[in-house]
Amino acid sequence: MPYPLDAPNRIRDKMDAGLLPHDAPPTTIHAHFGMGALCDGCDEPILPAQVQYEFDADDGRVIKFHLGCAGLWEAYRRVRGWAKAVGVSATLLLAGGTIHDVPGRSKAEKFYDDWNQQRRSRWQKSPAIRDAFPGVETVRINVTFDDSEKVGNPQPKQLTLGPEQKAFFDFACPFRECVRGGFDLSPAVRDVVRSQATSARGERVCQGWENPERFGKRRCWLRAQYEIRIKYGNATFAPTLAFVPIAG
Repeated sequence: MPYPLDAPNRIRDKMDAGLLPHDAPPTTIHAHFGMGALCDGCDEPILPAQVQYEFDADDGRVIKFHLGCAGLWEAYRRVRGWAKAVGVSATLLLAGGTIHDVPGRSKAEKFYDDWNQQRRSRWQKSPAIRDAFPGVETVRINVTFDDSEKVGNPQPKQLTLGPEQKAFFDFACPFRECVRGGFDLSPAVRDVVRSQATSARGERVCQGWENPERFGKRRCWLRAQYEIRIKYGNATFAPTLAFVPIAG
């Protein structure tokens, strides 16, 4: 389902109340796989299997949408005649999504698109949490970022997954121009569950490249501090349970 059934009403009401922008976003809209953040349109989480569209609004907010909710928002803007239409699919610079309808991809677009395809392949090959970690009811991950070289840090990320969802714990780098970066927390999650612990903290450093022009020359080096919390549904969970390898 591209969006919740009541998403059209929620988005319309928010736009009428001035809670969502009426003007078109900048000519560049960024997209990547979701990490559990709430959609500004329907208020539902944007899951890792879904594409998250985002852009900087004039009031300083970062607006995040599901793919379907972005389409509803754009359609309602057109119906109300609030602003000129924006060709969403033709103006994407994707740091973690897929390039749509852009003939003759640039070198930068190819970097992002190829990396996204690899990431999506790893997600598809990952088992469900119930198969990878029998006895685990919930995996919750909070991540904060620290980059001393830039002004301000990226917004924190949260991810909450249940037993039916993929055991995929790879966070894309929040820096939009970073090439082939990110933070794979799968090994850390495995260690927590294997030790039957309920929480753990640690740090990762992004090994991606700062931008396409500096590919092979300058790393991103963004630091991520993470906290993992595990909730077990079975008090007799044993360390001898077999683990299904997680696609890395």
